[in-house]
Amino acid sequence: MVIESSDNKYFKLCKSLLTSKGIKKNNLCIISGRKIVPEFINNQAVSFAVAAEKNLSELPQNNNIETKIFKDSLFSELDSCGTAFPFLVYKTPAIIDYDFSSEPEGLEVITGLGDPSNQGALIRSCEAFAVSKIILLKNSCHPFLPKTIKSSSGSSLRTKLFAGPFINKIPSNSFYSLDKNGKSLSDFNWPKNLRLLMGEEGPGFPEDITPIDSLSITMEPGPESLNATIATSIALNSYYQSK
Repeated sequence: MVIESSDNKYFKLCKSLLTSKGIKKNNLCIISGRKIVPEFINNQAVSFAVAAEKNLSELPQNNNIETKIFKDSLFSELDSCGTAFPFLVYKTPAIIDYDFSSEPEGLEVITGLGDPSNQGALIRSCEAFAVSKIILLKNSCHPFLPKTIKSSSGSSLRTKLFAGPFINKIPSNSFYSLDKNGKSLSDFNWPKNLRLLMGEEGPGFPEDITPIDSLSITMEPGPESLNATIATSIALNSYYQSK
């Protein structure tokens, strides 16, 4: 049966999952992408699959999940990543509150990125370099938005995510930071356990919180700074190689 009405309950549900509010309300998210849909198709957390009439034949086989088929125009409304490929509706992992009174375990990253693609790329780097915990500040975009999941290549569904406060509520002297005026990363002796705070895109760090120390990345004098995700990924790799 092909769903042809935008009043259909499954269409409305999927449409809501394009927003943070809908994801939080339903505890569901959308996994899209030609690479990661086949990777997750057999996961028990898959609720159902979604396809258009024109791409139904491309859906990876799994006889244990139900498939909702939408007419092409309705599917296009739901395909926010523009993949033109069937997608999955998936039960979201839990995100628990982070306790700053506890000691860090391994490398923990604190992030407040608002752009879904940048956030996804960062989470992907965190998984690649064995970050133990990712702490999402209040102003972070939702880690289970379709674009975040896709740009993370599914890492946001596999890593340990925690909910943090607004950046100005982080306790001073509980974290390290990246700063162009900090100590050179190449000469830094990484402690085994620490928190690394990314500055917000644009505002950077508020003046009323103080890091344990600030680290800088050696670079040519031309660019004012690196993209926050790229800079953090370089730091993560430095920590990873020091282990």
